[in-house]
Amino acid sequence: MNNILPNSYFEDYPIEFKQINPSDFNEHYNVDEKIQIFPNDEGYISDSLMPILEAGYEVQNTIVINAGVGQGKSKSIIDLAIKYANDDNYLVVVAVPFNNLIKQYIDDFSTLIDSRLIFNIQELSLINFSNTNNIKDEGIFEITDTDLMPKEFSASDYKVHIMTVNALLGNGGEWQGSQSKKRIKYFEKLVSSCRGGKKLVIIFDEIHDSIYNFKEENIFNLWKFQGFVHKIITVSATYNEASKEVIKYLSELTKKRIQIIESERKRFTERQSRLHVNFYSGYEIEKDARLVSLIDDLVQKNKHFDIMLYSKSLAKKMIKKPKESDKLYVPNILDSVKHKINRCYSDSLDLNANKTYDSAKINIGTNFTTGVNIKAEEHNFIIILPIEAKIDFVSYRGVFTSGLNAVTQSLARQRKQGDIYVFLPAPSQIAVETFPHLPEQKQVLKSVFDKFSPDKKTYFTYTDTNLESVIINNEYNELKENFQDEISLVERSEYTERKGMNRLVFPKKEIFILEKGEKLLIKNFFRGDLSGYLLWAAITNQFLNCRLESLDISEKINLSSENLFEEISNIYYKELNFISSLWKFPNDEIKFSHNLSGFELIEYFEEFFFKSFKVRIDEKKLTQADIAKIYKALLQLVFDVNFESGKELQKLYFKSCVYFSMNVDLNDTFIAERLNSNQKEIIKLYQDWWKLVSLLDSEKEKMLLKHKLPNNPSQKFISLFNELDIDSNLELLKSMDRVISKSIIPFKDTLKKQHSNKQRIESFYSLLIKTFFDGNLKASKKLSKPVNVYVLEDLKFEDSELINLIYNKFPEDIL
Repeated sequence: MNNILPNSYFEDYPIEFKQINPSDFNEHYNVDEKIQIFPNDEGYISDSLMPILEAGYEVQNTIVINAGVGQGKSKSIIDLAIKYANDDNYLVVVAVPFNNLIKQYIDDFSTLIDSRLIFNIQELSLINFSNTNNIKDEGIFEITDTDLMPKEFSASDYKVHIMTVNALLGNGGEWQGSQSKKRIKYFEKLVSSCRGGKKLVIIFDEIHDSIYNFKEENIFNLWKFQGFVHKIITVSATYNEASKEVIKYLSELTKKRIQIIESERKRFTERQSRLHVNFYSGYEIEKDARLVSLIDDLVQKNKHFDIMLYSKSLAKKMIKKPKESDKLYVPNILDSVKHKINRCYSDSLDLNANKTYDSAKINIGTNFTTGVNIKAEEHNFIIILPIEAKIDFVSYRGVFTSGLNAVTQSLARQRKQGDIYVFLPAPSQIAVETFPHLPEQKQVLKSVFDKFSPDKKTYFTYTDTNLESVIINNEYNELKENFQDEISLVERSEYTERKGMNRLVFPKKEIFILEKGEKLLIKNFFRGDLSGYLLWAAITNQFLNCRLESLDISEKINLSSENLFEEISNIYYKELNFISSLWKFPNDEIKFSHNLSGFELIEYFEEFFFKSFKVRIDEKKLTQADIAKIYKALLQLVFDVNFESGKELQKLYFKSCVYFSMNVDLNDTFIAERLNSNQKEIIKLYQDWWKLVSLLDSEKEKMLLKHKLPNNPSQKFISLFNELDIDSNLELLKSMDRVISKSIIPFKDTLKKQHSNKQRIESFYSLLIKTFFDGNLKASKKLSKPVNVYVLEDLKFEDSELINLIYNKFPEDIL
């Protein structure tokens, strides 16, 4: 491909998006034929959308608007809402997913109608409801209601009511105390206005972000408006499967009549920002050299930029005052512009936090992944996606938990041409044969992923977003089939044995989709690989507002020789944190990593330090001694063992290898099929060691409270040594045993020093005595001529103190 960007091979590849179709609704819904609209030459749909909306002004129905990000759908909706607001027959309710979007709508509507005609649900505590003296304001401010609003409150006095979906659905989690009482009173007033002849037009913007609110018990609250709703409008660029179920519920308020309007996703290169994809490694992304350099350049050149992060804690870390020891630390660079920083995240304990995006400042935080329009010219937008744990079924994504939708919406915040820099962990490999591309395009994808994916074992597959209903249906049907006998039993006993008992009903499919569907699909979509999806989407030109400009990867982790163990320990526990502490089993404190054996963790971190990344110490390539130091640190961390020297580790290691080999029956099919050929061979080799150890145990002589063995091996020992061909045994272990071959212990070098057969036998004899019997040479004073003998401790093994690096524990051990 030379210097040609890979996306040039996908110029005509269509943008994939979730479609809403009439076929998604059964015969009980009255769904009109879907209307296709197209953006004008500037990329906006208002010209084609508004005539359709105006033509249906008098029609009672639920309108589903499925339009791309940045195509101007919100403008059309606001223009239509103003028409209804200026009509005395209607009241308009705008429901948004987040509190921080309310202000944006207040500002937008205030430019078109008198702001006194707009009701903001966030100001509910200031409202005086006549004849409600029993309601007390329990806020921290003392406000006299009659001074603020002496007139009795009437919902009809406000033409536009702006609130969260949470409030509209009556989700009690958002309201407490007197606020809850006032909320109830407010909605009573709103219903009263409807009874007085007003019809409601309800607009759900960014409805994909409100799905979690539509629990069955909350949906009941909408039925207070049954018979009063003229029109419902749902708006999104990124619908999901659960959205379809919500639309079905909403349409019941408009006589089940549904109209779908879908816009073409068309790219306009002149409007697209330049997308720079940067893969990072390690856990301290705030110290990534490319990120530090980028922010430094933006600050020095006084360019405007924002930073969107996946977590509030990372935002705080980037903003906080640095330690003097941290040389490559972002806050050093941000310090000169700290007065311009807006902490754009929610935190009741942080007095400097501001939930709302401020276009005049440098926004750093989590609260503008959706709904916010960044309209600055040549703006620089930095997005940091989360590190993904690499063990199956485990990940932590923060504000990017919804996967595809969150990525698409976040990129779309930048409305005008500029630069978007995405920092994210490297992806898995791509199973390119599962993707619907031409052979040449598949080859392009494969070459890119070969370059940028350090993980050569894990693959993700293609997912057609418009076939996700099949995944959910199959999952639900399989689950229901598994419980079919139990379901039938409960249903048969409902009017007999279970009469008067607690409700026990297997969830209907729509409830399953609302409660579990999206979580299931997020895990299945591209096999949950957020980085893999974003790289594929960038290459295949899937984003309306930006186009791939550059790809870069950092595979380096630089460690300091001065603080080596501390830094390895820091990486180790941060990795475990993502694997386990964020994902606990329900209702207990058992962490995921507790189910991983020491063998599995060592395998995992071997891959991490020696294969996935280019680890350096003091910016230099690793020597054999460096590898040994890292490995020793991992053994200490994983197995919680301490050893002062390489000799102590050697003793622990050999004792462990013999112990975990001696009881393995390689003739047992159950065991043998769970071991690879290398493991079987190593076990045989250490089983031969055990034969010699057993011989020594049988030959030891009583010596007061202890035992002894002679300084030199017996003829039996020499014969068995030769019979077992221990010379060949040791040569094989030098190449096959991971700890010996990597020179983690000094044994490999010790072997080189032994020349004659006699020396090798005596050396091995001494090794076994010191390792398994804690033997020490001492002079025996009972004989006329002093003779050195080995004084021995008892032969014993403590399972909990040993380390198994030969094989993973067998299932019965787990049980």
